[in-house]
Amino acid sequence: MSHVGKSFLFDYGDLVVRMRYLSDNQLEWEQVKGPQVGLNAERAYGSSAIRSDIVFFWWEEKDRAIVTQVVDFGKGSVHTTWIASDKKPAGFQGRVVSLE
Repeated sequence: MSHVGKSFLFDYGDLVVRMRYLSDNQLEWEQVKGPQVGLNAERAYGSSAIRSDIVFFWWEEKDRAIVTQVVDFGKGSVHTTWIASDKKPAGFQGRVVSLE
């Protein structure tokens, strides 16, 4: 997939996350703007291509939270759901900016 080996900023407004896809099943992220600046992790992820430039991603965080994303790399948009460990869901929409 074209995202592997690349870094992106996911800009949700008050929250910005740097994402780097290390391989086709490993990513790292770091919050660079928002309430927990500096928080970061490396996680295993799954993905499924919807089209060549649109990918559905999912992974589980260490605290058992579940993250899903539909990323349109062609149009530069991301739609994210985050289900906290207490099962409360939240949704976010934002821009995707390539750092490459």
